[in-house]
Amino acid sequence: MAVTETHADASPERCFEVLADPRSYAYWVVGSRKIRSADEEWPAQGSRFHHQVVLGIQDHTQVEEVQPNRKLRLRARARPFGTAFVTVKLEAEGKGTRLRLEEEPADRISSLLHNPLADRLLHLRNIVSVERLKELAEGETPMPSPDLDREPARAPGSGQGRSRRGGDRAGDFGRGFLAGLAGGAAMSLSTLIEMRLSGRGPSSVPARAVAKTLAIEELGASGERRVTLVSHFLVAAVTGGAWGTLAAGVSPSRARLPLLFGIAVTPDVAIVPAMGLAPPPWRWSAADLGRTALHHAVFAAVAHGAFEQQRR
Repeated sequence: MAVTETHADASPERCFEVLADPRSYAYWVVGSRKIRSADEEWPAQGSRFHHQVVLGIQDHTQVEEVQPNRKLRLRARARPFGTAFVTVKLEAEGKGTRLRLEEEPADRISSLLHNPLADRLLHLRNIVSVERLKELAEGETPMPSPDLDREPARAPGSGQGRSRRGGDRAGDFGRGFLAGLAGGAAMSLSTLIEMRLSGRGPSSVPARAVAKTLAIEELGASGERRVTLVSHFLVAAVTGGAWGTLAAGVSPSRARLPLLFGIAVTPDVAIVPAMGLAPPPWRWSAADLGRTALHHAVFAAVAHGAFEQQRR
């Protein structure tokens, strides 16, 4: 279960008021783009709102349990990516509220795909979500308008300067993070196809880099595979998030793609050789250069496309 907490300078009643407004989810839930409609009785148990998430996918979120001003448990669906139970707990803390966000798999397929890495990635994403929920509860960010499908503008006189910088950067990091995961999945697929066609085996360099960084003497074959998978998606997500915070300020927009490619390929051409785990790129064979360029180009293209889709 991914658990994220923070303190909000707002009462539990005010925090629940935000949760009781379906429009708020278009802003504070990372990955949500638009709330299309909602049942009139929301957030009564069994009520739903219908939403659009990344890549234009449409689905719904349903209330599983509600305790006014204390707890709201939701079943959020975003097929084909899976279904999750999302629980928001509110506890009075001083003059404010302790916000606690819990997320866990809600169906069989999602449970099968769940692992410690997925838990960590959810936690990183939900750090941004909780901070956005806090912004709404504290009044630093206005509630999205009914037809809004992008981040809302900040109201004058409500902490606009700090809120705009924090909200925009958090939003760009969140979109980049999700885009990086999409790019990492595409890169994994392209690597598997290339390995099958070329007959080469998997590289142990990522696992050895992690082992050297963490001073691990022996991983074993199964350990290498797990570490390689975990490190691949973690690096892909963090790379996407870091690039996302930079991309919005890059002009012209066509420069964003080569910037992403450059950031993504840096570990292979600079960091790993500096660790003594691979030769520098000028000593690579033509096949190695082509393979590295191909797979990172796939990553950059897919991540860039996913990022831009979320910004529309």
